[in-house]
Amino acid sequence: MLTGWFVVVGVGCVAGFVAWLIGVAMLRALRAARKKEADVAERRVHIQRSFSALFVIASMYYTLPFTGLPKAHLKPVRHVLLILLILTLGWFLLKVGRAIEDALVERYPVSRLPDDPRARRARTQIAVLRRVFATLVVLVAIGAALTTIEPIRVLGTSVLASAGVASVVLGIAAQGTLSHVLAGLQLAFTDALRIDDVVVLEGEWGHIENVQLTYVVVRSWDERRIILPTTYFTTKPYQNWTKYESRVLGTIDVQLDYTADIDVLRAETQRLLDSSEHWDHQYWVLEMTEMTSSTVTIRIAASAPNGAKVWWLRVQLREGLVKYLRDNHPQWLPRGRGAYQP
Repeated sequence: MLTGWFVVVGVGCVAGFVAWLIGVAMLRALRAARKKEADVAERRVHIQRSFSALFVIASMYYTLPFTGLPKAHLKPVRHVLLILLILTLGWFLLKVGRAIEDALVERYPVSRLPDDPRARRARTQIAVLRRVFATLVVLVAIGAALTTIEPIRVLGTSVLASAGVASVVLGIAAQGTLSHVLAGLQLAFTDALRIDDVVVLEGEWGHIENVQLTYVVVRSWDERRIILPTTYFTTKPYQNWTKYESRVLGTIDVQLDYTADIDVLRAETQRLLDSSEHWDHQYWVLEMTEMTSSTVTIRIAASAPNGAKVWWLRVQLREGLVKYLRDNHPQWLPRGRGAYQP
């Protein structure tokens, strides 16, 4: 009996050594492909541990019948190894999925996101697909492991007669969650929303930071995180400033007195834009858009490379125009007028 256990342990040690050799060969192959050292190390960590565990457990499971162990010990030990084998296979598949995601994401670096809608769309779809894959792997692995346990398998067979009622109950209970998951898939594959898109919703301006299966994280301009369910973006209107291109047009409104010289304001606006690092030198316009009994409204529109820059461009224009009007033409600021009749 002890000899059989020694064989099992010996097989495990040999399998572990072989798995280590395979990991070394994998590392050299990645280096030969001229991958970055940091990327190679990270992917090796992702895969090698789970693969080593899978290889060791599989080797022990398939060699166990040839070790001469008594049947009284063989069956329970092999059953435990089978459960570990199924769960370890799930772990290995999760790590492979993570490594594939990292390799695909490398093709679309973060530096390209603000100016490349295709990169934003690809990263969004990759992230959502990996989460769907991970969810399926976990569910299948746990389900497969549980079905190897005889009492649970018998119980599952005995309740099939009431499956109709159970499915209705589960359907009602899971309706909300499933709707969020389906909405997340819809967002990813209809290109309605992408990572790093600039959006305006609920009176807040921000970037799409993360798209999960059931919720979306929006990073506001002041670094707050707004968490919204995915169904929000399929059932309610919102503004997507970067739907078709990353370039964004920002506007500001200024109320002035009737004595204001529009040509002088245009010249000052041009100077402010030329001195701003946030303007893309593509487009700007100054127009009078409204008149009241005491003031006129001037609207300035200017383009910027992306949503973050257009925010700061608007801030700079407001500050610059207020300072210019206060220091040089205070009489152009809005003021009240009255008429005296004796």
